[in-house]
Amino acid sequence: MVKELQKTEVTLNGSPLAATSNVVWSFVGGVAPYMTTFTAHRKEWEAKIKRLMLHRVPAELRIVDARGEVTSINCVSVLHVVPSDSPNRVSFVVADKRWKWPYKVILRDFNMPRKTGDRTAQKNVMPELQTYIDKFDYLRYSLKDSETVWTAKEALVEVMEILEGRKGDTTADPCRGWRVESFPINDEQTRDAGSFTLQGITLRDQGDVALARLLSYIPGADVYINASGTAVIYDATDLEATETHFNQLPDNSYEGQRAAMIDRSRIRPSKVIVYYQREVECVFDYSDDYAATTVADPIPEAPYIENVLPTVDPTTDIVEYDSGNRRTIAKTGVGAGTWVRVDNWLRAMNETKNEFSAPWRFDMFRPFYYKGDLEHLFGAGGKYNVDTEANHAFRVRALTAHFRKTFRINREYMERIRSIRNVRVALLDPVSGARAPAGVWGQATYIPTIKGQRMAGRKAGLYFPLERMVDNYPDADKGETVLNKAASPALVSFVDEDLGIFTLDWQLSPYGGMKEWVLPCHLQNKAGVRVTTTKDLKEQDTKSLGPGIKVEGNANGLYLANDMKLKIMVTIVPSAPNNKNQFHPIEVKPEEIKKLFRKEYRISGGKGPPLEIFVPPGEATARFAWSDDAKANQTVRVLLGLDDDTGGGIVGPDLPGFELINENRHLLPHARAVAAELMTPYADNIQGVVSTVVPRRTGLKLVGNMSAATVRVGVAPSAKVEAIHTFPGQQRKISRMAIMPESARKIVLGIVPFPK
Repeated sequence: MVKELQKTEVTLNGSPLAATSNVVWSFVGGVAPYMTTFTAHRKEWEAKIKRLMLHRVPAELRIVDARGEVTSINCVSVLHVVPSDSPNRVSFVVADKRWKWPYKVILRDFNMPRKTGDRTAQKNVMPELQTYIDKFDYLRYSLKDSETVWTAKEALVEVMEILEGRKGDTTADPCRGWRVESFPINDEQTRDAGSFTLQGITLRDQGDVALARLLSYIPGADVYINASGTAVIYDATDLEATETHFNQLPDNSYEGQRAAMIDRSRIRPSKVIVYYQREVECVFDYSDDYAATTVADPIPEAPYIENVLPTVDPTTDIVEYDSGNRRTIAKTGVGAGTWVRVDNWLRAMNETKNEFSAPWRFDMFRPFYYKGDLEHLFGAGGKYNVDTEANHAFRVRALTAHFRKTFRINREYMERIRSIRNVRVALLDPVSGARAPAGVWGQATYIPTIKGQRMAGRKAGLYFPLERMVDNYPDADKGETVLNKAASPALVSFVDEDLGIFTLDWQLSPYGGMKEWVLPCHLQNKAGVRVTTTKDLKEQDTKSLGPGIKVEGNANGLYLANDMKLKIMVTIVPSAPNNKNQFHPIEVKPEEIKKLFRKEYRISGGKGPPLEIFVPPGEATARFAWSDDAKANQTVRVLLGLDDDTGGGIVGPDLPGFELINENRHLLPHARAVAAELMTPYADNIQGVVSTVVPRRTGLKLVGNMSAATVRVGVAPSAKVEAIHTFPGQQRKISRMAIMPESARKIVLGIVPFPK
């Protein structure tokens, strides 16, 4: 027996709606309310529906189709009247309960960081070079119950309780209800799966804006109002649930509309290659010997540094070695402030000195530098010692300020370096981004104060050296390297990063035993033997009694050392070669991404070409620490294209002589998260529109990656009731930050660690 079809009924709280236009209601995700327009005859409006608007009474939209199947949509609000097509009918706007959310303001702080006042320091580092790191915690008022750090899920619950009341509490208002249906991300390292790290979140927003902000911290999560008027938080990226729901829908009632699973395997990348900017520790070497009769031109490909100073005369004629053209060139009329090599500058100054000045040579000022009497040596000239142009005074100041203190990195290297930093690559603190200072291994002489002399005399006996020479330069013959030799108490400060010019700042003892200056090299006697001063008169014929003291034959004088050695380790970012080989690649296969998600993500089996992406250095870099002197030196030359005419650099992720120190906890998880984000548009997905009768068992609802579920009642006389299910065909984008594990996320975002 065939059941007789009945007439379609559409009512709002029992009042019939006019059949002159379609009646449509959609379930859509987001914080914005779904709004539509209904029409009723004026008699019905005046009798009942107007009261719903005036008293803001939530109504029930009830649709009974020809089968007798009832679709009930609750908590519908009548907002206001709009123009109608007839004086006998009234058109009005209705909306789901989300229209109320902007009327509430959310005033909350979540996990506000603060300095605790405590600091941590590096281990096994001398006080002069210590890097102190502030410890951070969270303000107690901004924590959950003043004790526990908020997760994004918990903060979301807090906001939902403000908007909709406590979970399950509908006694005051039956339309104030909400529930969490599912969360998208498989993040088992947080206290609550699917939650994203929160820090420093200040909400001073309307309810809808505040909720949208928190939903963005659980990428893939969304909210909609279901048929019973309940706010549902759900996983809008669940492709598996979407397909199951699609397969359970009634037959398509309109052949012109179809939906199908889209197979994107032909264009889906077979793998993702993520490129990171390299940060590489590099060691540069300096040595001089003013006693040598000849000086060889530097090797252009060698990682050397040279002692420089800025010219002070209005114009200077300089002869310098051009490493780019591999030849010596003469520069005439060089303007003041031009950086030139000290030895070349001395020769130029000697050619332009006045008649009263001593020759501008190292062997001349060698005995006077420590004494501090260069002004007399290179005297201004004239009977009254007047230098009308002040050139000699400026020259002396430039020499004392920069001799063996200011250096320039090999220009061949600087032309291939994007940036250079006076730090090491190891990250000491992810919150502040602090790193250890650049390493210095060199030679210098500390000049003690009276306090320092007396402190040294407590154990050194009556006759103790007045100066303290330090030598941290690694001796290769003894197997010493920059890795097993203690660094010098000195800091590198860049004066001009583009030119690679830096100053060496020897740090004074924190105990106050040294003067405010340090000699930038060792001390020697005239024969070139390293010596220090002593007050022992018995040894006055062989040992110096003090700087500037005249002795017979200068045998026991005090001189600057003829030679000086220095190494520095800084961090460089290569800019050569001008192709992908200057970057660090990480290949990610789809199989590595699948395990990041709770359910099937449909990104395997790609037959398309590899997909490449570059990660901005502000987010993550590949940090390579120096691990082997011999191998690393050669690697840097190859890396910068100095040993290859084609500038090919290094292909692949490995740098011999270096260790990638942030690979496992940072780069690999980050690369997989980036790859997962990029693969989103290539996931197999259902696309299209399915028009059916209203499902009897499940009714209308949003499941997974659907964009809308709509019930539509046609105009009279057919008044056909249709359920329209819309599938966008594209997976919504999931932030890489939500996919990566907590360890990598804290490094990228600088999240304050919190004790569990």
